[in-house]
Amino acid sequence: MGFLMRVSFALSVMAAVVGCGPASGGGTTTTGCVPGVTQACLCPGGAMGVQTCNAGGSGFDACAGCPVLDAGVDSGSTATPDAACTPNCTGRVCGDNGCGGTCGGCPAGQACNAGVCAPSTCTPSCNGRVCGSDGCGGMCGTCAGGGSCNAMTGQCCTPNCAGRSCGTDGCGGICGSCPAGLVCDSVRGSCTPTCTPTCAGRNCGPDNCGTGSCGSCLGGQACSPSGTCVSACFAQVGDTCATDADCCADRGVTTRCVRLTGVGTVCTAACANNSDCVSGCCAPLNDGTRACNVSLFCASNAACFAPVGGTCSGDADCCRETTGLRNPTACTCVGANCACAALCSQNADCASGCCARRTDGVRVCAAATAC
Repeated sequence: MGFLMRVSFALSVMAAVVGCGPASGGGTTTTGCVPGVTQACLCPGGAMGVQTCNAGGSGFDACAGCPVLDAGVDSGSTATPDAACTPNCTGRVCGDNGCGGTCGGCPAGQACNAGVCAPSTCTPSCNGRVCGSDGCGGMCGTCAGGGSCNAMTGQCCTPNCAGRSCGTDGCGGICGSCPAGLVCDSVRGSCTPTCTPTCAGRNCGPDNCGTGSCGSCLGGQACSPSGTCVSACFAQVGDTCATDADCCADRGVTTRCVRLTGVGTVCTAACANNSDCVSGCCAPLNDGTRACNVSLFCASNAACFAPVGGTCSGDADCCRETTGLRNPTACTCVGANCACAALCSQNADCASGCCARRTDGVRVCAAATAC
């Protein structure tokens, strides 16, 4: 999709991981954030740093841990680098240099452990997948012709935004958002000053403005995305859905409509073992059941060293979040600058307000400009 113009702070704003607004469990708040909570921030030149909520909870301190820029480099900002940080790669051939930079990367098949490259304990798997992640920071392939990869199924999908400036693109993404003062007519895919609800051509589901309902279906029926009642399921594994009734069984296996971090609200198969899933990952859900999830949720990260915002050379370098649901993070690159970003399922999960897709279909928190 050509997104992620610049990676910004990538914190997932979940119930226990917040950068702003009221919170509990980590201290008291006053007006802006939880004292002591840290979040990633963008340094001059595109590297990632860390900033900490001040003791009064009124806001975050300046971005720290930024590398000193070489003379003549256009930082894109007038901010002053953190001169108090001295990079240190003594005895290290890879990993963090202590100031937001890197001491180097490791070759394929190896991961960085305490500054030393060692064989990775992760086993790549592309069984049944033509694109997306192999679970160890590598790729199973890419989609040609501008197609997008479905992170759940490892299959290619072609987004369609022809004539649409907002609303869905048919592959789980969006065609754009509307500026302040305008709303999206989701049926026509256009921004208008006001949206007049209409159910033309629809007999169920939300109206074109998303503010009302066009009706409900009889028992045993489901409402399709086009707004018509169908007698059977219509959504396959990896397709967007609203309820469990939307999801068709997968080779006789029950499927559910679940919001998966890193994917979105999609149909996914129930499972008992990793081998039950095309992605090779059968992960627990918040309700205690298990369902097929993106491979990052099962990939070993015993040798990880980079937190959210830290520099990385592959997904295996990125450690899980340290609080909340401890979701995995993913290595996302903009040019030569790569940083670990929190997985997300919708824009509201991210402090930047932008949950964007990598080329392999995995969704990560990104700069607002990516949405």
